[in-house]
Formats: sequence, C-alpha cells, structure tokens
Amino acid sequence: MNVNTTPNISLNVPSQLTPGNVTDFEDKLSSVLRNCQENIAMDCSALEFVTSSHINLLWAAHLQCADDGITMYLQSPTAGLIRVLKVLDLYDVFEYTNEGTFAVTSNEKPVFDNSLRPSYRDHIPADRESIDKALIDFMNFLSGGGLPELTEFELRTIFYEVTTNIRLHSGISEKDRMEFTVKVGDRRIILEFIDSGMPFDITSQNLELEPRLAGQRRQKRGIGLNMVHKLADRVSYTRQDNSRNIVAIEKHWE
Repeated sequence: MNVNTTPNISLNVPSQLTPGNVTDFEDKLSSVLRNCQENIAMDCSALEFVTSSHINLLWAAHLQCADDGITMYLQSPTAGLIRVLKVLDLYDVFEYTNEGTFAVTSNEKPVFDNSLRPSYRDHIPADRESIDKALIDFMNFLSGGGLPELTEFELRTIFYEVTTNIRLHSGISEKDRMEFTVKVGDRRIILEFIDSGMPFDITSQNLELEPRLAGQRRQKRGIGLNMVHKLADRVSYTRQDNSRNIVAIEKHWE
C-alpha cells in the first residue's frame, strides 16, 4: 500500500550486503527502535539490484519492527525490489512511499530488435569477485539488444542467484570453474549453468516459502531458488555421467 505518511526516522538499506554492512544496518535499526515511537522508513532507493539477501534483511527488519509495535515503510523502493516482492507474494505485507516503475517500451517500435548474438559462453571461478565480474560481462552482452528493462533485471537476478547457490552449496572450491552458456532464440533465452559439484536438483525443491519463519530463522537458503523458479518460464536439471550438474533456465518475453 502506498501512503503519504512521513516516517519519523529513515534508514538506508545498503546495496552491497557485506557482513560488515549487514551488522552495521542491524545495529542501527536496534538503536533506532529504542527511541522510535510511531514509524520508520527503510530507504531502498539504492537497490537497483536485488538479491535474496536483501529480501531476508528487509523481512527480518519488518518482523523486528512489528514486534516493537512500529510500522515500517519501504521508502522509494526500486522497480526491481517491487518485482521480487510480488513474485515472492510479499508485496502486500509492506507499506510503501514513492514506488519505482520499470520503463515501458513504446508500441511504435519493436520490443526486441534481434541484435543479440545467438550465443555466449563464460567460465567463471567460484568466488564472489569472479561472479560479480561475470555478471557485468553478461549484462554487457545483453545491453543494446532491445530487451525489456524488466527482462534484463530478471535475467540478472537469475544469474546471480544460481551462480551464488553453486558457489555456496555445491562443494566446489574457489579455484574450480563453473561453465555458463547462453542461447538466444525468438523472444526467448536459455541460460545453462554447469558445475562439477555435488548433485543438487533445484527442480525438486519445495517452492512454498513461509516468510515469517524464514525471517525469524534468518533463513538464507531456499529464498534465492524460489526467486529463480518464479522469475523463469522453465527450469530443468540434469546430472551427467561425468559428475557434472547442468541447470537450464528458459526465459521468454513479449
């Protein structure tokens, strides 16, 4: 719900969620709640890129405020944040001020001009810095191809959540590399993520997310994959005989 209320206090939600940034945010929130009487705003204007960790942070803050009888508002939430909250069925939980929107392409020109190369490939070391760099390279590949802004955002989110899940939970080392391939078709794109880690079928995971329990438990695993499934049009998993996992994500657009 959008409101015209001016919250008493505003806190900036960090775009980069390093352990230090998260601790600093949580400490500031606890300090503010000791003196806040009515409501508080979370300034989300910096969240052009939204991860499952951001959702965890905001949901935990919402629960903490609710426990103290304080109303929490999401101030200037970006279009990407709104999109993720909606696919996770969390949108109606929060109050909002100044929501962002994705740009709408004019009907007078094609949405997709077919200027993307038909394929793309990368080999990515399984460390955070390499994944961040590979994400920039992938977005450069997509840029200028006429994709809707919403589709680019969703592909960026899918890439980050899948590669981060592999980095954290597959058992491969930072020296190991995951293979990433892209195939572009008519208004659809297929992303393949290949790694040599432990078998893990993401299509067999329970997609029913209980937000309150996730927030209370500071649950981190599962929310990202939930986002992936709800942002994609098709998700498949194959375990090859040579002990490689292949996750294929298909995304369509109008």
